[in-house]
Amino acid sequence: MSARVSTPALRAAESAIAGMGVFARRDFAPGERIRSLSGSLQSLAEVIRRADEGDVEGSDVLGVDDSAYLVLDELDRCFNHSCDPNGAVVGAGEGVELLAIRAVRTGDEITFDYSTTMADDPEAIAAAGRSLWRCPCSCGATNCRGVIDQFVTLPIETRRRYVDRGWAPDFVLRAFAPSSRVEDRKRDEPTGVSR
Repeated sequence: MSARVSTPALRAAESAIAGMGVFARRDFAPGERIRSLSGSLQSLAEVIRRADEGDVEGSDVLGVDDSAYLVLDELDRCFNHSCDPNGAVVGAGEGVELLAIRAVRTGDEITFDYSTTMADDPEAIAAAGRSLWRCPCSCGATNCRGVIDQFVTLPIETRRRYVDRGWAPDFVLRAFAPSSRVEDRKRDEPTGVSR
């Protein structure tokens, strides 16, 4: 590991969850910014090209807008997934940040739910000859879902909690906002039926 995988507040080290993880070197209060995530902002086509060339893995890429991805820098690739995370990715584009969603103590591994950044366009990905990225989960949380998958596959209570609290990137919040749920219900109602 290079010196680039640590900061005064964070350090990368072996994780019980998977490979390397990022651990707090100080306490973070709920709602506090842990880190502005960094990397190279790229389109889906560019990410697929780089994956075809073996330059990036699916786990190196973070969805940050409807058709924009951040190919994460070295430290940010080390944040592990958890189905019971203590952090959440918020914001848009190159301005995404990782916030503490509950108290993080010195020495704690910092995690976020990868599914909160996964609202990919299945048609665009299929047109590129690819399938949506998904991965078995072994986070060890008592509420572990067993799989990391698209936001839409999360249990509805989990999706609502993330959306209602703003614990997802802006593009996910827009797509799954309560007004969208209302519009979905209206669209699904039979004609002539009122509530």
